[in-house]
Amino acid sequence: MPCDSSCSTHCGLFGPFDLGNPSDGLVSSNDGPSQRQIGVISAAIGRAETHLARVKEAITLLTAQGTELEAFLQSRRAMLESPVGGLPNEMLSEIFLRCVGFDAPFDPVHNEAWVLTRVCRRWRSVASTTSHLWSHFVIPRD
Repeated sequence: MPCDSSCSTHCGLFGPFDLGNPSDGLVSSNDGPSQRQIGVISAAIGRAETHLARVKEAITLLTAQGTELEAFLQSRRAMLESPVGGLPNEMLSEIFLRCVGFDAPFDPVHNEAWVLTRVCRRWRSVASTTSHLWSHFVIPRD
């Protein structure tokens, strides 16, 4: 958002904004404003609308950046907290082979090899390339 002459502090977004003098009596009076006061009020309304539009734009931008930062932090914290994440693919593949029962039915819901592929992208990749996981299935005869 570019600065212009109406900025009070850095783009007027986070600093004070001059809304006029509340003690000028216009708000609390039942009298109509004079022509000079109408011009002053109209100019103040224009500045306030411009400032409000900038604030709303900043809120939208900051909300999007906040969402992006939260996703980044969540994924990076998960990487640090996961002890399995540091294992080499070969070791992960060996763990898969030791955990899978080779008399399991060829069923994506109950077969451990299929279940491993649904944990995360890395596990899907490792399980898919571990050919021994896919070499023994019991295919039921119906």
